[in-house]
Amino acid sequence: PRVFTSEQCAALRKAVARAASEHGGWQTDRHAAYSTTDLPAISLPSKALCFVERHVTRSALAHFARLHGFETSDVYVKDLFFVRYFCGEAGAQTALEMHSDGCLFSFNIVLSPPGSFDGGGTAFAHLGPAGALMDAAPPPRASRLHTRGLVLGACVRGT
Repeated sequence: PRVFTSEQCAALRKAVARAASEHGGWQTDRHAAYSTTDLPAISLPSKALCFVERHVTRSALAHFARLHGFETSDVYVKDLFFVRYFCGEAGAQTALEMHSDGCLFSFNIVLSPPGSFDGGGTAFAHLGPAGALMDAAPPPRASRLHTRGLVLGACVRGT
């Protein structure tokens, strides 16, 4: 489901960049097994955090609940964070190894504007190596839901 408008994505990118700057930069040690360069959503100013949580609840969580027979009030966000992949910067994260998330379901929302990178996305192992990335990236502003046990990874290609 669509979560944010293009304008909201742009505002969120700015808010996340500002929060990262104010909180000492992007973190790389929050996830021991499969480390990401990320920023917890709780680092956002309270107004921005409430905005994100409200939109995620009304779209991704509500959609998952409907699909699986839950009430929306029965599902919640355990760990909401923004991941940064970046090409062309020495030492920057450009990929995430194949893994399985530990929660009942996860979702990804692409905040990057169309054309800001020229390939990559979330890869799902069951799609096989050839089509995994080509088929896996959701359109900007939309969420991609996946359930526990699904093996996934990520990479970004571009400049």
